[in-house]
Amino acid sequence: MVKKPRTTTPSEPHEPPIRIALKLKYRSASPPQELRGLRTFLERVGHKGAAPRLVPLVESLDAGKIAELVGRARHNDPTYQAAEFSTWFQIVPPVDVNAEDMLKAIRELGDVESAYLMRPVPPPVDVLELHGRHRRLRWRPVLRLRRRRLPPSEGGARH
Repeated sequence: MVKKPRTTTPSEPHEPPIRIALKLKYRSASPPQELRGLRTFLERVGHKGAAPRLVPLVESLDAGKIAELVGRARHNDPTYQAAEFSTWFQIVPPVDVNAEDMLKAIRELGDVESAYLMRPVPPPVDVLELHGRHRRLRWRPVLRLRRRRLPPSEGGARH
C-alpha cells in the first residue's frame, strides 16, 4: 500500500473575537450565566440565537488560586486592597450584533457598574518574519571587551 504524501496548506490567520469586559455592581454566591435585560436588546436588533453567556474575566486561574495570590500580596504589603475579581466578567458579542451597540446597551443595564471593549491586538513581533521563514535563527555572539594587560612596570601582575 502506497501512502500519499501529506500536504498542508497555510491557514488564514485567526483573529480572536472582540470581547466586552464588565463589572457587576453586586457579588453573588453563584455567578450569573447571563445578564438580565440583555435579551431585550438582542431581540430589538434582530438576533435570533441564544443570549451570550457571562464568563469570568480571569479564565486562566480559578477562584482559589486568585485568593492565594491576593493573600500573598497582602502578606507582602498589608495596605494592599485587591479588586473584587468575582464581579468582573467578559462576554463575546454574537457575530451578527454590533459590539459597540451591545456595549452601550450593557452600560445602561442596572446590574452593571462599568463595561468596556477588549479589542485583540497582534503580537508585537513575528520572529520568523524578521529572519525569513525558512532560515534558522542566527544568534550573534556577545561582544566581549578585552582588557589590555599592563606590564609589571606600570603596576600589572607578574606571572
